[in-house]
Amino acid sequence: MQRYNTKSGQWIARTNMPVKASSGAAITIGNKIYVIGGYNNVDKTLNKVQIYEPSSDTWLTEGTPMPSPVKADFGVAVYSDMIYIVGGDSAVEGGVPINNVRVYNPAANTWNEATHLTHSVAKCAVGVDQNRLLVAGGSNRQTFSNFDSVHLGIINPTNPLEIEWRYMGSFPGGAMVRMSAAKVESGIVFVGGDSGYSSNFRGNTYVCMLTDTHSIKAWFPLPDMPTKRSNMGPMLACNGSDSIWAVGGFLNGVQQNKCEVLYVPELPEVVAVREYAEGIPSVFSLKQNFPNPFNPSTIIHFDIIQKGIATLKVYNVLGQEVVTLVNELREIGSYDVKMNASTLSSGVYFYQLRVTTPNGKIFSETKKMILVK
Repeated sequence: MQRYNTKSGQWIARTNMPVKASSGAAITIGNKIYVIGGYNNVDKTLNKVQIYEPSSDTWLTEGTPMPSPVKADFGVAVYSDMIYIVGGDSAVEGGVPINNVRVYNPAANTWNEATHLTHSVAKCAVGVDQNRLLVAGGSNRQTFSNFDSVHLGIINPTNPLEIEWRYMGSFPGGAMVRMSAAKVESGIVFVGGDSGYSSNFRGNTYVCMLTDTHSIKAWFPLPDMPTKRSNMGPMLACNGSDSIWAVGGFLNGVQQNKCEVLYVPELPEVVAVREYAEGIPSVFSLKQNFPNPFNPSTIIHFDIIQKGIATLKVYNVLGQEVVTLVNELREIGSYDVKMNASTLSSGVYFYQLRVTTPNGKIFSETKKMILVK
C-alpha cells in the first residue's frame, strides 16, 4: 500500500493490507478507509471488509463480512455515511450477475439488503448525488451482454434501504463496462471503461447533471483521458468540487500505474421553463438561437403543444453528437435553454429538437448555429 502526497508528487510506502485483493472498492468515511470485497488467487472471491486508519498507519480489526461473497465488479456509492454495493458477480464459478443492493453501516458494523435493482448487472458504475444513485453500463457475463442503460435510484431519506428505481435512457458513450464514477459540484462524472469483451478500451469522460425532480437535465462530454483504460475501481478519487483523479487501471492485458487528474470546467447551464403571459403555444416550434453567432453562451427557445419526451441535442458538422441539453418528459409550454459552449471549438453546429408524444406522434426540427471564439 502507498500514499500519494499531492504537494510533493511522491508516493510513500504504507503498511500493506492484511489480505491481498484486487477489483474491490476503497471508500473513505470519516478518518478511515474501508476496502470491501475483491478477489485474489488464494482466497478467490472475497467478502471481507478491511479497515485502515491513515493517521496511525494501522489496519484495524476486520468489519462484518458481506452476507455472501461478491466476485468484484460491483458498483459502489456512499450516502449518509453508508456504503451501497450495487450488483456484481456472485461467487459462482464463471460469475453470475446479481441485482442485489447491499448496504454497509460502518458505525453499526452491519449489512442490510436494500431494494434490488430491476436487472442483474456486473461491472457497472455508480455515482451519487444527494440521495440519488445513478447506475450506468455494465454486463451480464452469462449472456455475453453489455449494457448502455442508465438507471436512477432515489433513496428514501427516512428509510435508506428503500430505493425507487427508474430507467433513464442510454449512456451517451454506448454500452460500457468497468467505468469509474465520481461526484463533483456540477454533477456525476463517468470515466473510461471497456466497450466489450473485445478489449476496446475508452478514455471517454462525461458528466451528468440531474434536475431537482429526479430526471436527467443533460449529459456533457469532457476531455478524454490521455491514456484509455478500464478497471480503475468503481469510485474515482475526487475533491468533491472540480477535480478527479484516475489512478491505475487496465489496458491490453497490462495493469497500469498512471495517475492523471482532470479539472472539470464550468458547464453549460440549462434554464428552467419560462411561463409566457400569452398562454399555451399553438404550434411546435424550435427558434433560432440568440445570439448567433455566439461566444460562449447562447439561448435556445422552443415551444411544445403536447406533452412528450423531449430531446434537444447539439451535433458537429460530421453529425456527431457533442452535447445533450434536454432529455426528459416535458409538459405543454415554452422553454428556454441556455448553452455554454466554453468547452467546444469554434465552428458550425446543428441543434435538433425531437418530441415524441404518448400517442406516437413525433415532432423534429433542426437549426444551425455558429460558435466564434
